[in-house]
Amino acid sequence: MTTPVDARRSGRKTIVSLIAAVAGYRYLIWHFHMRFVDKSGDEGFFFSRAQVLRQWTKGAIEFDTMMDRLVAKGWFMPGMAIHTWPARTWFTEGTLELDEIARVRLFLGSMDFVLLLVAAFFVGRLFGRRIGVAFFAFVGFFPDAAYASFSLWGEAHGSKIVLLALLGLTALARRSARFGPSQLLFAGVVGVIFAWSIYVRPPFLLQLGTAFVVLIVVAAGRTVERPKVSVLLAACIIPLVGIALLLPWSNEISERNGAFVLTTNTIDVNLIHAFSNPEDLEALTGGVEFPDIHNYALAQSAETGVGYAVVLQEMREELLSNITFGHYLSSADREVTRFYREDETFLNKYEGLVRRNDDAPDPTGAFDWIRLANDVMWYPLAAVTVLAMFWRFPMTAFGAFPAITGKIAISALTIQPWVSNAKFRHLGAIIPTMVLFALLVLAHAGRDLLTLFPADDHETALESEARQWMPWSRRMSVFIQLVAATMTLLATLVYLT
Repeated sequence: MTTPVDARRSGRKTIVSLIAAVAGYRYLIWHFHMRFVDKSGDEGFFFSRAQVLRQWTKGAIEFDTMMDRLVAKGWFMPGMAIHTWPARTWFTEGTLELDEIARVRLFLGSMDFVLLLVAAFFVGRLFGRRIGVAFFAFVGFFPDAAYASFSLWGEAHGSKIVLLALLGLTALARRSARFGPSQLLFAGVVGVIFAWSIYVRPPFLLQLGTAFVVLIVVAAGRTVERPKVSVLLAACIIPLVGIALLLPWSNEISERNGAFVLTTNTIDVNLIHAFSNPEDLEALTGGVEFPDIHNYALAQSAETGVGYAVVLQEMREELLSNITFGHYLSSADREVTRFYREDETFLNKYEGLVRRNDDAPDPTGAFDWIRLANDVMWYPLAAVTVLAMFWRFPMTAFGAFPAITGKIAISALTIQPWVSNAKFRHLGAIIPTMVLFALLVLAHAGRDLLTLFPADDHETALESEARQWMPWSRRMSVFIQLVAATMTLLATLVYLT
């Protein structure tokens, strides 16, 4: 007969074996493919700016010089350059018999693996060990996430960091008793984690709004007696701390670009590139690509003495003022399709980059199986997520994560194709949150399906919700879920038509 102690030991062995399997799987991806992938696109900026940070920490350049090079024209936040910096500082030439980019990718992949472990640990603490293990296994083996973990782009690291912030927010919001100084301090910590995620991926700025709404609706809306002022203060602390930590960067980029910029100038650049009329854009800049926009803005800034950011804002106003609603919808259709289309994944690009390297093993056939595995995991995840966005979840389920936190976070993260350039790579920033959301949805549904006379069916759960939350809070929950369903329906219709 199995004792509880034996069961715990068996469970630990299973978890250790799973961790080892994911670690081995990802190492093989690096060993056979990703160590042969050269820098691509914006990775070159993060790679070179990590070297700038190294030079500054070694005393080779002054702080102002470092900031000039790190900020440049404000297209990128410095998060991934900072994440890359240790690999370019500690792992000097000769430490490993590898090209430097291969060492950097191994370091970033290892960091991503640690972030995944930490996220899975806290998922398990909040929602149960089985959910934590399933979360770790799915994200760990998901090919797109595994390959992206070795990239210098910010989606892989940022997706785990923002999920950690959302988990902290959930832990804070689900407290039903004391809400005192320690909770306010914890709110400040959550704000710091949100700020960290924004430095890695600027679009996570919208999640500060998620934090405020969740604490107001889920925490302040409870019927239990507690100081509402403290809850409101915590709801304000998180976004205030997040913004405060962004201000030093904002000040630097604003001074160097002639206008207030909170995160990056690419907000204007992406709007211009994605939604302006191509004929108008070409007539103004001589081309329709990002370098054309940049070069024109640079030339105008030098010629007129107006700040670079001001020129971009003027370009945006000029080029977007005359576009029709039909043109906007057509452009949004293109961006939405690219955002959700799995065959836009970087797996295809990585295959091409591996083939360019004569030292790499022949990847013939390997990527076909990798893409198949990606499809097998991606499409069910997408289907469960989309269907769940239409379902009314009670706030009693898993600390209101499926009902409120997950739906707001996913909606905020999927605004991008409506206001900017978008690719499936950008969707990588939301995949861990999608995985957790889908697992909690399936676990909630499974409680009813596996019980002949479910004690926690939908009606009973809503009655329990009515006892635990005030009427205005429950109405806000319905409204939030309705907005999330509407956004999902709109994206689905645009994608399918």
